[in-house]
Amino acid sequence: MRRIASTLILVVLTATLFVLAINIRPVEAYVTITIKADGTVDPSWAPIQRDGHKYTLTDNIYGKIVVNRSGIIIDGAGYTVQGEGPYTDFGFDTNFMSNLTIRNTNIKDVGVGFFLNSTSNSFIHENNITNVGMGFWLGWASNNVISENYYMASSGGWGFDVRSSWNNIFRRNNIANSSIAMIFFDGCWNNTVCENTVENIWFISLEITNSSSNKIFHNNFLDNTQIRIEGNSVNVWDNGCEGNYWSNYNGTDFDGDGIGDEYLPWEGVDNYPLMNLYWNPADTNHDLKVDIFDIVLCAGAYGSKPPDSKWCCRVDIAEPYGIIDIYDIVMICTSYGEEYNP
Repeated sequence: MRRIASTLILVVLTATLFVLAINIRPVEAYVTITIKADGTVDPSWAPIQRDGHKYTLTDNIYGKIVVNRSGIIIDGAGYTVQGEGPYTDFGFDTNFMSNLTIRNTNIKDVGVGFFLNSTSNSFIHENNITNVGMGFWLGWASNNVISENYYMASSGGWGFDVRSSWNNIFRRNNIANSSIAMIFFDGCWNNTVCENTVENIWFISLEITNSSSNKIFHNNFLDNTQIRIEGNSVNVWDNGCEGNYWSNYNGTDFDGDGIGDEYLPWEGVDNYPLMNLYWNPADTNHDLKVDIFDIVLCAGAYGSKPPDSKWCCRVDIAEPYGIIDIYDIVMICTSYGEEYNP
C-alpha cells in the first residue's frame, strides 16, 4: 500500500509540474518598435502588418511605438500598447512628422499616450487612453485634428498639455479623472476646442497661459468646474451665439432659447452659457431632444444670412455655413425623435 501511495503521489507531482511548465511564460521584455523612415518596421517580428502606407497592429504590444515616417496610417485594430507604468515613457512618439493617422488603439500604463513634437497635419482619433499620466503632449504642433478619443488619467495628470502650437482642433474627446487640468495651453494660438466632455476633474478643467485667439465652445464642463487664465490671453468662448455647458452655472433662461441670461460672463469668460449638455447640433433649442420645435426654429430662419433680422446662428448647423437652407433642415430631420440618453 505504501508503494502504491508513493507511486500515486509521484504521478500527481509529475503531472502538476508538467502543467506548470507549459503555462509558465518568460517575462515579456519591454520593446521599442520603430517605423523607420524607409517604411520598414524594427524589429521585424513586431506584431505590425504593413500594406503600403498602412500599418495595422496584429497583437498587443508591451512597449512603445516610435514613428519616423510621415504620410502613414496606423490602425491599432483594437489592440493595446502598454507601458511599464503611468509615469514612464510614451505610447506613440512622433517627432517632426506630418500627415499621420493614428486610430483605434488602446494605450495604457504610460507617462504620455501621444507625444506629438512638431507634428503637423495629422489625424489622431478613436483611441482609448487609460491609466496614464498625460493623454497628449503637443509642442510646436500645427494643423492637427485630435478627435473622439477617450482619456482616463491615473491619480494625476493632464488630458492635453499643449505648448507653442497653433491651428489644431480638439473635438469630441472625453476627458475624465484628471487631477490637474483637462487642457493646458501655453503660448498657443488659433486652436479650436469644441464638443469635448470633461468630467470628474479634481482641480482645474482648463488652464490658459499667454495664449490668444483660441476658440472654445460647445464643450461640457462637468464637476468641480474651474478655469485659470494667466498672462496675455484673449480668447473666444462661443461661436457667436452659443458658448459652453458648465455644470456649476446657476443662472436662468428667461426667453427659453436654451442659453443662460444671468451672471454673465460665466466663469468670467462665457457670455452664452448653455442650460443643458451639448450633445447633438440638431438640438437647436438645447432641451435634450430633437423634435418639431427644432424644425420650426430652423424654418423660421430659412433662407436668411447675416445680418438678416430673422437670422439665427443656432440653426446654421450644416455646410455651407452662413446661410439657413435645406441642408440644415435635413440635418435636423435625420436626428428627429432622438433624445439625450446619458
